[in-house]
Amino acid sequence: MPYDGVVHPGDRYHFIRFPKAQSTWGTGTTLADLGLRVSTGKVVDFRARDYLTTADADGAVPLIYPGNLRGGEIEWPREIKKAQGFLAQDTFSHKQLLPEGIYVLIKRFSAKEERRRVVAAVWDGHGPVAVENHLNVIHRNGAGLDRDLAVGLSLWLNSTPLDALFREFSGHTQVNATDLRTLPFPDEATPKGCHSACATASHPLPLCLLRAFLTRGDTPEQQSFNP
Repeated sequence: MPYDGVVHPGDRYHFIRFPKAQSTWGTGTTLADLGLRVSTGKVVDFRARDYLTTADADGAVPLIYPGNLRGGEIEWPREIKKAQGFLAQDTFSHKQLLPEGIYVLIKRFSAKEERRRVVAAVWDGHGPVAVENHLNVIHRNGAGLDRDLAVGLSLWLNSTPLDALFREFSGHTQVNATDLRTLPFPDEATPKGCHSACATASHPLPLCLLRAFLTRGDTPEQQSFNP
C-alpha cells in the first residue's frame, strides 16, 4: 500500500490509518473549516464538589455527564448517581459554564459494548449549562450553533460511515478533541439541509449527508449505512 494510503496528504495531524478496504473517503471539511471548535467540558467534578447539587436546587444550572447521553439524545435530569445541578454562585463557577445555546456533546470514552466509538447528542436547553470533563463540546468560539447545523453534525457523528472512518486510525475507546478535529465533516449547507429533510424522510439518517463524502462512482447503497 502506498504511503498516502495510510497517511492522508491533507491530514495535518499525520494519523496512520488502517482501512479495511480501499478507502472511498477524502479528507473532507474539518470543524475548523466550518468555523467551529471542539473543547473538553470544563467541570472536573472532584475539584468542584462544593458546586455539585441536585437539578432543582436554587441557583443551579444543568450539569451534563456522559451518562446523560442516551439513544442519540440528552436526557436531563436523569438518575445516574451523578449530580445533575451545578451552582453558579461566584467567579470560579461562572467560568465553568457555557452560555445559553445549542451544542453538540460527544463522549470522550465509549464502553466496549457500545456499537460505535463516537457517541454524540445535541444540547438545546434554556439558560447556561455546565458540561463535565468526560465530554467534548462542539461550539462556535464559545457560543452555540445553529440548530439545523448541530443536529446534522450529530447525525453524522453517530453514523456507521463515521464510525468506520474513526476506527481506521483509532484502536481504543477514547475520543479525543484532536481526533474530532481531524475527522471529515459535511460542509455547513449539507447538515442543515439534511436535518430539514429529517421531518419527512423515512431514513433515520438522510442519504444526502453520506453523498457529500462519496467519491465519484460510488452510490449510497454500496456503503454500510445503519445509523
